[in-house]
Amino acid sequence: LALADESAQVRVAAARGLGGFPSDETCVALREALDDREPAVAAAAAEALGQAGDAQAVEALIRAIGRGGTQPGSPEVLPAMAAVRALARLGAATPQILRQAVAHADPEVVKEAVAAAEALPGAGDVLLVAAHSPRWDVRRAAARAIASRGDRALLQGLRELAAQERDSLAAEAFAEAICALEARPGRD
Repeated sequence: LALADESAQVRVAAARGLGGFPSDETCVALREALDDREPAVAAAAAEALGQAGDAQAVEALIRAIGRGGTQPGSPEVLPAMAAVRALARLGAATPQILRQAVAHADPEVVKEAVAAAEALPGAGDVLLVAAHSPRWDVRRAAARAIASRGDRALLQGLRELAAQERDSLAAEAFAEAICALEARPGRD
């Protein structure tokens, strides 16, 4: 198989291609590729498993979320980002799994978790946790996701966060989210 080729580029291309041809054999090979030493290969394998709809990959994808946790900003986080997307695509991104992803050291992994939590029932608290991030861009993404979610139960927590926000772009997103939630019918 091309997934065993010495060239990482060939392994990436093979993983991407196999996602479109799901079978027991290809999914087993893709699950093994999640452990590839090259982050781009592992990320391509994660994406392909999501595309293939491989429900048996859930545990391996959850483990991949931890990859790169000690090296934020490095290519090592690519598999973690792809794993969050794949779990969401598989419908397996539970609030518990997304809490794990929101705790990742890399902000891009956290933003993937925010995107996955946006419409997921029971994941409002995941968005509030992300809204406490030290990174303005994560806080902004979380505020926008909360606004899109439209869950008025998050309004009080959002107001508290907005009162403390010092970054102008994140503050603007918090203000917009508060306005969006206040405009929705219902009680606080």
